[in-house]
Amino acid sequence: MKSSNLEFVIFIAFRQPSEQLHRTDVSEFKRKSLQEITNIKDADVLLEAVRLAPSATNSQPWFFSGDDKFMHVYSVKLGFIKSLIVKKYIPIDVGIAIYHLHVAAEHFGKKVKIFVDEPAKMNPPKDCEYVASLKIE
Repeated sequence: MKSSNLEFVIFIAFRQPSEQLHRTDVSEFKRKSLQEITNIKDADVLLEAVRLAPSATNSQPWFFSGDDKFMHVYSVKLGFIKSLIVKKYIPIDVGIAIYHLHVAAEHFGKKVKIFVDEPAKMNPPKDCEYVASLKIE
């Protein structure tokens, strides 16, 4: 191999993986149950997309309440130590969850409008903070 005056920066190796790289079944996801992230009944098909949504902190820091037409989205309040480490990621995580719900709704032919609902904002579930509400038609 011919030598160069350029500084070595990176090396990439290519090879067939010795094991499966991607999940092949929903059971392989380590996620909270629907009952842990929502109290909404009759919207499992939409909320399953939220349940499987990734989160930067791997903690699924969201909670959905309401019904299948109006959903209120909350972020879970963190303890002092955890908030020092991951607080900046929580809005991103909740945004990802909302987007997953939005995509799932569109997949099923529904439209989603995001808005602020003052009563939901003033009455969050215990240990939660209001983020937004969704109207699903």
